[in-house]
Amino acid sequence: MASRLTFWTYHILHVLLIALYVWTLYMKFYAPNQNFSNHYLADLICMPIVFYLVGEIFRIFKINASLSLPKIIFGVAYFSFLFEFLLPQLSEKYTADWLDVIMYGLGGFLYFLSIKILKPYNYE
Repeated sequence: MASRLTFWTYHILHVLLIALYVWTLYMKFYAPNQNFSNHYLADLICMPIVFYLVGEIFRIFKINASLSLPKIIFGVAYFSFLFEFLLPQLSEKYTADWLDVIMYGLGGFLYFLSIKILKPYNYE
């Protein structure tokens, strides 16, 4: 019974994060202001959402679904490099911000904690 509760808690948590992300996008385009939710909240919850979706895609295609710490670190480094280094050099539309990198890192850490605490698929 406890594993079923943590399984559903894991999925509900990530569905709520996706809804929060959609809300932050709405606020960014329809109520622009200079606050935390417009600049950093989306970056903070981006990594847990991406890792959740990647894990579910791996599980659906029966690929080893466990996202280990090195895979999570690689994902955070990849997003940081792409969105905070490469794209700002290629287009003026993007800006580099080290606080975004920190938010990606915190988001990756939160995802890692969620799979260690909730153990949705009994990894390991």
